[in-house]
Amino acid sequence: MMARATVWQAMVRAFESAGGELADRLVVAMEAAEREGGDVRGKQAAALIVVSGKASGVPRLDHSVDLRVDDHADPVAEIKRLLSYSRSHQRASRATGKASANDFPGALADLDACCASYPEEPEFLFRRAMVLLALGRIDEGRSTLQRAHRIHPGSSELLLRFADAGVIPVPRAMLEPLVAGL
Repeated sequence: MMARATVWQAMVRAFESAGGELADRLVVAMEAAEREGGDVRGKQAAALIVVSGKASGVPRLDHSVDLRVDDHADPVAEIKRLLSYSRSHQRASRATGKASANDFPGALADLDACCASYPEEPEFLFRRAMVLLALGRIDEGRSTLQRAHRIHPGSSELLLRFADAGVIPVPRAMLEPLVAGL
């Protein structure tokens, strides 16, 4: 299905010369294929799956990357964007783990990076607000929560529910005045 016989060699050269993780190298190879003419049928879909080298016995859990774009004008660029977005979500999850282990400065550094890459992602802003509040940086935490709330109004309610569940070490009574009027 390749537009030209040179597509495969372009992919191999790009893959071999690229650095980084396997997923990044595969995306570079996909981009090289597109530059070389790509698929004779045109552009519409792309997928990127990276599987662990060691089977867990549960195939779905072995996928470290599993991205698919079924209908897009530039599917390879969309896969690249989704890979970056997915990695930021993984980093935000690690940050939550750090916060649970009382490594609030480490959690904040990770969430700052996530927010720098995706400044309008309410999930990252929400998690950052939780860490700031836990650090006692109340004004900054409220401001960050306001940003998250403007994008997704459920963020303030989620914060209160997390307090009720003990997910964050801040009591609901302290948070209610912060979320009032958001």
